[in-house]
Amino acid sequence: MISIEMPGLPVPKGRPKFARIGRGEGSFVTTYTPSETRSYETGLKLLAKTAMKGQPPWRGACAIHVIATRPLLRSFSGVGRQRAIDGLIRPITKPDADNYLKIAADACTGIVYVDDAQLVDQHVSKIYGEYPGLLITINPIE
Repeated sequence: MISIEMPGLPVPKGRPKFARIGRGEGSFVTTYTPSETRSYETGLKLLAKTAMKGQPPWRGACAIHVIATRPLLRSFSGVGRQRAIDGLIRPITKPDADNYLKIAADACTGIVYVDDAQLVDQHVSKIYGEYPGLLITINPIE
């Protein structure tokens, strides 16, 4: 099992952006990943490499669990704040939980496992907490 923890506000996988290059007949459309997504994913990759301690990527089936801890809202009252910390109030606003799973899975591809198709068991949670961050736990299933 490996565990990767990225402190700070978790960043979900951003949708690809499109840009038109040129004008007229020679123009074309290209896609690119938003810079915030790219830099956050790079940070996750570095943490994944550290967690793997030089081991090659796993080749078998894997399970991934992602917990995105969102910051407590300033509008929470004292009671609301405690209920959020206790997990009784959960973030139901955007970004979607699956986008946190996607950035985690993509960042670990080629480092923890060969391909994210190996992820046969996936779980993602969004919670509130005093210390925002993204926690990724990956287990080989054999």
